[in-house]
Amino acid sequence: EKRNLKNKVMMIGDGINDSLAIKRAHIGVAVTNAAHLALKETDIYLASGQLKDLLSLFQAAKKIKRVVRFNFMWAIVFNLVGVALVLNGYAGPVACAIAMPLSSVFVLLISVNIKYFKSRGLT
Repeated sequence: EKRNLKNKVMMIGDGINDSLAIKRAHIGVAVTNAAHLALKETDIYLASGQLKDLLSLFQAAKKIKRVVRFNFMWAIVFNLVGVALVLNGYAGPVACAIAMPLSSVFVLLISVNIKYFKSRGLT
């Protein structure tokens, strides 16, 4: 019933008597000792069975989303600056061939080092 509302619906259960609800929810969460059927239909499986782990998962997802947005904005700005430099004759094909992989490496380093930036309060 609630699925038709504007907000997202999350169902948490073991899958024994609630596997249909887990399947129909926007986000289905199965807990420890979940029925085999629930594991097929669930989006998240909590092996520990503790709801605090679900909170940690959502906090990590927010940080990852922030890093993805940063990487996307970095790539857009980098490409716009690169196009402007090329159109004005300040950069040639060789400079662009070097700069593009460097941009990709930068994005990968930022993505891999989320923990590093987290420990320094940068994310």
